[in-house]
Amino acid sequence: MATHTTTRTVANGYLKSAAQTLILDTCADQTSALTALPTSPSPGRPESLVLPPVRGFRLFKAGVSAMLAATMPKRRKKKTVRVIHPSAHPLPVRLAPLYAGYLQVFSDASQKRHGGLAAVLFATPNSDAVIRSRTVPVIGSNELELQATLFALELARDLFPSLPLALFSDNQDAVSRLNRSKIEGLEQDPELQQMLAQADLVMTLANATVCWIKGHSSCRGNILADQHAAEAAS
Repeated sequence: MATHTTTRTVANGYLKSAAQTLILDTCADQTSALTALPTSPSPGRPESLVLPPVRGFRLFKAGVSAMLAATMPKRRKKKTVRVIHPSAHPLPVRLAPLYAGYLQVFSDASQKRHGGLAAVLFATPNSDAVIRSRTVPVIGSNELELQATLFALELARDLFPSLPLALFSDNQDAVSRLNRSKIEGLEQDPELQQMLAQADLVMTLANATVCWIKGHSSCRGNILADQHAAEAAS
């Protein structure tokens, strides 16, 4: 009896020699066993073979299949590309009415080869964005985000001193720290107190509204700040 074994190709088109040899040897053994099997008479029929149990061979096939599955390259799942459509104005529609009369300022930071800070300022919802960025040494992520908020406050004070200020950041730690100092006083955070005093931003922060905004969303102001912070860090 001729036995033909067909197998999948793996990687460069060839099975491992060990797997191929095992399959061929097993098939040869099965063929020899079948030719040597005793026969039993069957009423009205020619003598038929008494077949052995095939459980062992099935287990062998399962083992080979598992080995081949382990050696074959796995298909990588395609990454879902999320398309973000920026809002028409600096803030999304649901938030825009709440800050219509404010100077809207967005800050963000990035960590790459360097640290990057960015601030995006809108005097009115329909005005062009004033964008500034700065490259700084790499430090912790939250520390960079705090530096970015202070950088944005400094620009707001210098460029638009007479406008009420709303500062937006997507870093909850920086927002919480600034708001805590506004509510409980700067004495509870000596490090922040020193940073604000050195930059002469104590009064600017006291008169500012500090808000958290979701990052990587449709907020155009945050998108711009994120882009320019990444450029400053690269």
